[in-house]
Amino acid sequence: MLTLQATFQDAISRHQSGDVESAMRLYQAILKRHPDHAGANHLLGVTLHQRGDRERAIDHLEKALSLCQTKAVYWNNYGAALRAAKRLDEAEIAFIRALALKQDYPDALTNAALSCLDRRSYAEAIQFLQRAVRLEPGRADAHTHLGDAFRAQGDFKQAETSYRRALQLASNDVRAWIGLANIASARRSHEKAEFAYRRALDLSPENAEIQLALGDSLSAQGRIAEGTACYHRACQLKPGRELWSLRDLGACPAIFPDRDSLAQYRRELERRLDQAAAEPPPV
Repeated sequence: MLTLQATFQDAISRHQSGDVESAMRLYQAILKRHPDHAGANHLLGVTLHQRGDRERAIDHLEKALSLCQTKAVYWNNYGAALRAAKRLDEAEIAFIRALALKQDYPDALTNAALSCLDRRSYAEAIQFLQRAVRLEPGRADAHTHLGDAFRAQGDFKQAETSYRRALQLASNDVRAWIGLANIASARRSHEKAEFAYRRALDLSPENAEIQLALGDSLSAQGRIAEGTACYHRACQLKPGRELWSLRDLGACPAIFPDRDSLAQYRRELERRLDQAAAEPPPV
């Protein structure tokens, strides 16, 4: 019969190899006999978070912290679970607690930056992310989030550099492709935007928002039928957004003097359609 420590190490090995279900069963077996095992509570919380069982994950992560408050990783993973549960203020506090224990901690720096992005504190997010990539230059997700922060500030040049660095590290980073596409769209480089949206769709073909953005890019090039097909595909992927299929109304370039007028019309049309759906007139 394996000792407690051997069982725990076996569970960790299975967890690290991707066998989350098997690891979870071992963590639970440990806790059945040793309910105050901080490590097993922590890692069971992590596995539950990975499965989307946020409330139970938080319970076990809090139990681990009640037993040991001096491990930065405990606070970081607790913050990640809180953030997934939309408890954003508490999550940010947890990330700061993690960094107080371990300043040079790329995971916690990246997560703290995400909390800053949640509250639109872009300059603060950039500071955290720049520290993260200095410590771990090969961290693709940090470069992508850095691109998001720069783009939100309107610094497209820096954003593009960050997204391209992320893609050098991980060519399958969907968010980085979307970021590049959004920059190209904002610059009215619609063919470049189309290319990047299509790359993102290759990686995430069931993403309705990318289909929608690709439709906008195609329509902006005057390829109305192709854009309309994308809008309808987006509606199929996300049935609750049937109004997306109407985005092509009035998209014929001959009706508007320029693309800005067309974009303004479509924004107002979509706003009114959404308002009508939310507040139908009395019958």
